[in-house]
Parts: sequence; structure tokens; C-alpha cells
Amino acid sequence: MGAGGRAAAALCAAAVVLGGAIDRWGRRSGASAGEVAGPLPGDLLVERPMWSSTRAITVRAAPADVWPWIVQMGFPSHRAGWYTPHWLDRAMWGVRARSADRVVPELQHVAVGDRIPDSADGGVYFTVAAVDPPTALVLPSPRPLLP
Repeated sequence: MGAGGRAAAALCAAAVVLGGAIDRWGRRSGASAGEVAGPLPGDLLVERPMWSSTRAITVRAAPADVWPWIVQMGFPSHRAGWYTPHWLDRAMWGVRARSADRVVPELQHVAVGDRIPDSADGGVYFTVAAVDPPTALVLPSPRPLLP
């Protein structure tokens, strides 16, 4: 194999490794192998999903202290936001409103069947499928933003 062939093979191998790393980060950032493999609330809502993602973050607080922040999530012009860095919201989605930096009392209750907006016009949303404070809030989307 000549120098050009070796360079092409190395570039191809690098692309495969990078692609795998990006896919892993996108589908399981922060999650351990056990968290990815284990059952989660809502797993049975879609029989054969085309795509799946399990993401995790360690928060050094009791679940009851984190729950008020989780339950108020939603598109920032309607609810408390998704707590994504503001620069990322603006760059990726054009969202001007910021996520809340406090617990909002009027957003502390959701019930099965409620809609959680994921767009400014409310046309993209999640429907609350399960609420189990302070451990689970299951929000499937009947019309996901991304295909």
C-alpha cells in the first residue's frame, strides 16, 4: 500500500473512531454501562424504538431537593427551560429566553396527560406519561423535534 493509501486508511479509521465517540456521547453521555443496560421508567412505552438515549449526571443532593427543578422543566418561554447553557440554546435552536435560576412555585405540579412545551408555539411538546416524585418524570414526545 502506498503513502496515499495508508493516509486514506488512517483517515478512515480516525473517522470511525470519532464517529463512535460522538455517537456514544450523544446516546449515553454520563451514564454508566449499568445505567444504560438497566430498566428505566418509560422503557415499555415504545416497543421497538428506532433510537434510544440514556444520559446521566451526578448531582450531590437528595432526590427531593432535585425534583423541584426537574418538574418545572419545559420550553423556557412557557416553563423553566431545559437548563442547557444559554449560548447553546441560542446557537442550536435560536431560543432567546433563559432557563430559570430558581424554583418556580407555579410550575411545581404536573399530572399524567399534561403537555410540556418544547417549542415557542407549543406545536412540539412532551406529554406526561408518568410522575413518580422524586424519582421519575416520563415525558415521551408524540411529535419529536428531530426525526
